[in-house]
Amino acid sequence: MNAKIEKRPPALFILCFLGVITYISLIFNNNLWVDEAFTACIVRRSFFDMLSATIADTLPPFYNVFAWCVTSVLGFNSVTLKLCSVIPMILLLLWLIPFKVRKHFGYFVSFFFAICVIALPHFLHYGVEIRMYSWALFASTAAGVFCYEAIITGEKASLIPFSLFTILSAATHYYALLCCAPLWVFMFVFCLKNSGQEHSGTALSLRSFILTALLTFVLYIPFMILTVLQLTGANSHFSMQKVSFKVFLADLRFPFVTNFTPLSLILLALFAFVFIVAIYAIFKGDRTLKTYFSVLYASVTYIVLLLSYIISLLRGNNFFTSRYLVPSLGLLWLGVSIGISILYEKDRRFAILIMIPLISLFVIYRQEYVSEYNPGVNAMTAYFDSHLKPGDGYVIYEDKYQIEICMRYYYPDFKKHSWENADEITGDAYYLLVPGFEEFLEEAPSQGYEAEFITDMNFDSYSFGLYKLHR
Repeated sequence: MNAKIEKRPPALFILCFLGVITYISLIFNNNLWVDEAFTACIVRRSFFDMLSATIADTLPPFYNVFAWCVTSVLGFNSVTLKLCSVIPMILLLLWLIPFKVRKHFGYFVSFFFAICVIALPHFLHYGVEIRMYSWALFASTAAGVFCYEAIITGEKASLIPFSLFTILSAATHYYALLCCAPLWVFMFVFCLKNSGQEHSGTALSLRSFILTALLTFVLYIPFMILTVLQLTGANSHFSMQKVSFKVFLADLRFPFVTNFTPLSLILLALFAFVFIVAIYAIFKGDRTLKTYFSVLYASVTYIVLLLSYIISLLRGNNFFTSRYLVPSLGLLWLGVSIGISILYEKDRRFAILIMIPLISLFVIYRQEYVSEYNPGVNAMTAYFDSHLKPGDGYVIYEDKYQIEICMRYYYPDFKKHSWENADEITGDAYYLLVPGFEEFLEEAPSQGYEAEFITDMNFDSYSFGLYKLHR
């Protein structure tokens, strides 16, 4: 099989290159939702103001610092910001998969996993979103691959990238760091079990593991201090749903949600089938590291979910939401890819399973393209670009300040007001009517204004009616 692998790498590189084009095809738009706008507004500030705002937020600093550096060189705009999120997906497709994954797990695994990264739920969405999730996914996946490399080769040099990618995980998202925890536990158990035994020089020593763990902890201390400070005030920032059975079920199925129920069920069935078969194989005596890692990788998502619930219960409030599982999805589908390759080696007919992610691509890409290239944002910006003047302002009432935060990105000088301070608007006054808040527009006459309807506007998942207010 290895001989065949070496003869076929061009197809893998072509697939990965097409994957990069797929990701890049989604970045040429100016359609942002509230979290992206919030991040963009932080990145737009001066360096020290950006750092202050980052520290005041609840997430590690890597993404904001990286995006600030890139936009300082290439210019601040939505395309550059989305490119900052695509870069780790490019590294995943052009480096980690064709070189490291193929080297250690074989051609079939790397080919299947590459299709997963291009086609399965949440990869394209969070791989383009102006947030840290793509970097978190890349870092935790790379940590998983180097964990395997360090164990399978016994090379101390492989512990260095394992340690560094763990730190990068901590610098991107604390749930990415949580993804690395099971990897470290597995490596510790492996080293402990094989301590003092001879394995042809391929086994990691417990001493090497302990030294690497100590070094990693020392490097992590600055991020640990920042995380503690940030999460201390998290109660005022987080508004997650309370943990309930309904929320639990939503979190369980999150990795497979495609907004097309039949496909979601097929993906769930694929994961469950491969996972159960891999566990059964271990109980039947297949104790190879490849099989163990298939189970380990595929388990990380739900280990993170379990730990998150435990932490939330201990804290007395929930600061976990489904999207925090995104950093673990690379490991989950790598584990599934390895499990399918084990089946494929026994029966080549299992290659038909590769059709599932290929079918998923048509569903997922269409959804993402429609979402990213919502034409409403162009109509909105075209109107405001030609009509807004200095001193103009708007009145809005909404839930969670979502459109307001987005407007801070699109038009930072277009200030938000309420009826109480609308008289501070020195230029033209507008009213942004959010569905469900019609009662506040009805107050216009009592506030001394007549509301003239202009048009309905929308961008991303938001919509509002635009009115011009006449005194």
